Amino acid sequence: MTAQVITVGRKKYATGLFWQPLIDGQSAGDSARRTAKSIVGGAQLYTDYRGMYGLGFSASKHSTGMFAAAPEVCDSLSDRTSFVAAFLVKEGVWILAVRNGQILSDQDMLYSDDESARAAYMRLLELPDWGLRIAPSHWNIDHATEKHIDEVIFGTAKRSLKTLDRLKQFIISGLFIGMLLIMVFITFQKQIMEVVAPAPQLAQVNPTLLEEYRQKIIAQQKQEKEVISIADVMPLVLPYEQLPDITERANQCFRATAYIMQTLPGWVVLETECTRGQIIARIRRDYGTITDLYNEVENVMPGIQVKQTSDTDVNLFATLEKVSTKKTTPVENSEQTRREITALFQKMNMAVSMSVKQETIIHPKNQNLTKQVQFILVSAESKLSPMEFVKIFEPFASVEFSVIKWDNKKQSWIYEEKIYVK
Repeated sequence: MTAQVITVGRKKYATGLFWQPLIDGQSAGDSARRTAKSIVGGAQLYTDYRGMYGLGFSASKHSTGMFAAAPEVCDSLSDRTSFVAAFLVKEGVWILAVRNGQILSDQDMLYSDDESARAAYMRLLELPDWGLRIAPSHWNIDHATEKHIDEVIFGTAKRSLKTLDRLKQFIISGLFIGMLLIMVFITFQKQIMEVVAPAPQLAQVNPTLLEEYRQKIIAQQKQEKEVISIADVMPLVLPYEQLPDITERANQCFRATAYIMQTLPGWVVLETECTRGQIIARIRRDYGTITDLYNEVENVMPGIQVKQTSDTDVNLFATLEKVSTKKTTPVENSEQTRREITALFQKMNMAVSMSVKQETIIHPKNQNLTKQVQFILVSAESKLSPMEFVKIFEPFASVEFSVIKWDNKKQSWIYEEKIYVK
């Protein structure tokens, strides 16, 4: 059996899993073990994903802890219940087929050569009603679009392979618990030793040492006051002096949107909104319950918080990590910049709206220290992904992506950018 492993970024993902639906009332592990016994050569690993389980094989170079690729793509294409996809990867061509939300049992397969992969893809096209076709552009498949593998795999599903061997599983669990206990001891060693060790007797403490320690404390407090006083007189920092990198910001919002839009049974995503430091998804109840929603979010989207806004509507949100910032210089000529942006959008046959705005920046330590800054607010709706859309603004300085929205009904992106001007 050839290797069924692809590389995305620096991570390796398992392909070629044998997928089967999970029977109600049965655990994925027990079902996987029973199925593995009926396969010639057996299977050694498994993972589970939304009512399915997939078997992995050591002969395919699968290993414990390796993430499965198929769930990643299913999450990224959560608005499509049926699709057939072929992705060009370093190792060849990976084909994945999903019908009615179920990964087809033998259609998660990596092919080493282009010809065999295309033949397998064409056989799948004989089946009707594919909601989405993804294929390399040089295959010239009707109604198919090309997607790069890093557009659908972000490392969010995290469905890793586990061993089917109960003994190995027990040993691995024991080792994990042991390591966890060691880490806890190392982390809280000081607190533990304070509880165990006898309290020091004040009578045994040298008065000279006490005085030296007191002087150190006084010096430290004085230094802290000096640091605070320095912070009080720090100059006012203007937005364009520490703007988030627009490429990093676009990539972060795209990945965060894909993560927060994972399929939640009984709930429909209306839109998402990525702002500076936060991602929000507004979802609406179809047939699900709020209790099931909380449980599902906890299982498949760690780190996401839930806030109910009405009987039918819920907001999902999460805090985003800070991206790198840089100091920029505002553009000199507002009118010229607006003309250049208009020309760029006209070339792409895209509508754009612009207006000149002002905002007041207030010093966090001194409310009397303020300054007015001016910017061009650019708004546009596009089918271009954030990583593609951001390229439009590469010629301009002092650009900030203030809002990146995804309208799930229109299947389009809505962007708001600020271009700071003098």
